[in-house]
Amino acid sequence: MNEKYEDIITDETTEMQIILSKISDGSRYVEGTWVNESLQLKVIYPTQLAEQDRYVTINGVKEAYQENRLIETSSEVIATALGRKVTITAKIDKTAPTINFPQNGGIYGIHSGETVTIITSAKIEDYGPEKGISGAKEGMEYVWTTDGREPTEGWQAIPSEKPITKSVSEVGVHYLWVRGWDEAGNETKVMSNLYVSS
Repeated sequence: MNEKYEDIITDETTEMQIILSKISDGSRYVEGTWVNESLQLKVIYPTQLAEQDRYVTINGVKEAYQENRLIETSSEVIATALGRKVTITAKIDKTAPTINFPQNGGIYGIHSGETVTIITSAKIEDYGPEKGISGAKEGMEYVWTTDGREPTEGWQAIPSEKPITKSVSEVGVHYLWVRGWDEAGNETKVMSNLYVSS
């Protein structure tokens, strides 16, 4: 048997198995967890059940069973045979979260020999499962840059319940980059408007 079908949801009384595997690497889907990719469906029916009698019900819609059918969105999958049934619920979220800056950019005046502190913040919108998505994951990160190019290093964790700050003592421009994730693994990376120290 293919390794990606090792761990299964099964009902031994009917010898049926519902198997969902990730498209990216073939690994098993763990029921109750969020993923950000489509899943491949396989159902093993009792051998005595004719192929023309094999059906699945996906989100309330009954259809003829097709091996390797893709499950693209959060779904309840039910397979029935000989008066018995097995069920599995897939939680799929392919939508990246939204990050907002309550204060987005600004101009800060610097007098000779002084240091000014830029104080700002970022918020990831946490709509959660009630909207059919996974919800925000704790732990956003940020980095300041002096140009608009996307940074590849220097990311730092945003302290919980605290603002993001930067102390500047010279004339210049500053961009704040923030990235965050949801529980399904979708990432959002955004850049603020321009902060100017002059």
